[in-house]
Amino acid sequence: MFLGTLGAHRYYMGKAGSAIAMTLITVLTLGFGAFITGIWAFIDLFLIMGWMQEDQLSIENRVSQEILSRRSTQAH
Repeated sequence: MFLGTLGAHRYYMGKAGSAIAMTLITVLTLGFGAFITGIWAFIDLFLIMGWMQEDQLSIENRVSQEILSRRSTQAH
């Protein structure tokens, strides 16, 4: 939970801007802002599954395009 208040999950998911905001709120308020970022992290618990599905879809699309492009270059 401590790393959640620092935005570690947002760094991992590539959401650096909001992750930096969470880290700064927690650190610059000497931990008192952890209440705010704790609520933020709790809300993120419900959002993370959607982020993971979007990431998975992006990976699948990228791999599909790579496979199709290799097939078209091999066919010529």
